[in-house]
Amino acid sequence: MSPDALGILLVVCYTIFFGVLNASAISVVLPDIASELDIEFSQASWIMTGFLLVYGVAIPFYGRLADIYGARPLFILGAALFALGSLLSAIAPDFYTLLGARIIQGAGGAAAPGLGMTLSSRAYGPASRGTVLGVIGATIGIGAAIGPLLGGALSSLWGWESIFVLNAAVAFSIPFALKVLPEKRPVRRTAWTL
Repeated sequence: MSPDALGILLVVCYTIFFGVLNASAISVVLPDIASELDIEFSQASWIMTGFLLVYGVAIPFYGRLADIYGARPLFILGAALFALGSLLSAIAPDFYTLLGARIIQGAGGAAAPGLGMTLSSRAYGPASRGTVLGVIGATIGIGAAIGPLLGGALSSLWGWESIFVLNAAVAFSIPFALKVLPEKRPVRRTAWTL
């Protein structure tokens, strides 16, 4: 295992972890958010739904854009958008600002799963692909498992905003991503001509 490949896997797992942690932790504090922002719980559920909708829709778009621009810049852009959306969520004064910030977060977070698996798989090659995908899968499982516990604890101690502040820590992955992710340019596909 090369140090570069390990670095790529660590950056990918770190970034994916916060995306999953974010989704699972927020579900626990929706009643607190609804109460503090003075909105109905049904309206507060859009804070979760908006994130998940954008997240799910954006994943395939990142894959197609990576064919054109490469996975590295899009992965880094996604981490930056996720961190920005997290900080904006932490300081959101009302429901609509929080919903907008969560949409930014979802648009950024969607880069991590597909592009992260692609970058890691390329770094390790076909022989280790199963192990790499297993490590990423375990990271997803750990993030999903501790998210509700951590979300509840943070909310009790410092308020629901602290969850978003913690999620902004994904920004720490950006300098490492700039260092370890390969700069390989995508192969431009051209139409066949007769």
